[in-house]
Amino acid sequence: MRVVELANPIRILKKDGPSEDLMNRKEKEDFIIRLHNEGKNWNYIMNKANVSPNTISKVLANDEQSRAFALFEKKLSPMQVKIELGIPPENAEKHYLA
Repeated sequence: MRVVELANPIRILKKDGPSEDLMNRKEKEDFIIRLHNEGKNWNYIMNKANVSPNTISKVLANDEQSRAFALFEKKLSPMQVKIELGIPPENAEKHYLA
């Protein structure tokens, strides 16, 4: 009996999302945001997405900023954006002045 190794092993999808080596940058950012919105802690996100805390921080900050800009385009005030996104007033002002 011989053992034959496959040239291209099959990659298995994990329960929480795709395998991290199959994800491109956008997919990984979406995965981080999804896990954060589900209430997962940073250690869990770091392990599942195979990223550093700095990466998580940057992805979440960019997501907050883009959501704030979208609300400002709808003519909402910084106070309304703060309430809508549940962010500190300083962050709403920072995004408004950017």
